[in-house]
Amino acid sequence: MERESKRKVILVVVAAVCLAVAAVTMVSSLRDGSGGIESLKSGVMFWMKCKDCGNEWQIDRKEYYSFMEKDPLIMRTPAMQCQNCKEEGGYLAHKCPKCDNMFFDHAYRADDYGDRCPKCMHSEKEEASIKQEEASKK
Repeated sequence: MERESKRKVILVVVAAVCLAVAAVTMVSSLRDGSGGIESLKSGVMFWMKCKDCGNEWQIDRKEYYSFMEKDPLIMRTPAMQCQNCKEEGGYLAHKCPKCDNMFFDHAYRADDYGDRCPKCMHSEKEEASIKQEEASKK
């Protein structure tokens, strides 16, 4: 009996230490801002397309998220200024890896994948889903 109670005490102490370490880690990460935009590595590029003139360009992910953070309470995705026509018409876009067609995300369609190319009908998300389904059957 005595051995069992010592074991329980040790387990409680170990659990308390683990919780204390987790709390200290969480508080310190909130203080130093780690996990925010500053922690993102540069070099990951996003495609943009202007809905007004059709211009296409790439921006760094860090730049994109910094732009999006300027007005976090806005209820819609804000448009970036197009580098070509200078209008506020630049939105995040997809570039089809099969046919190079540039298109806007259509994730609002519940019956399809948001990355499906309207030109060649290719969808990387659909292909990944099929591969995952086939792998789970094996």
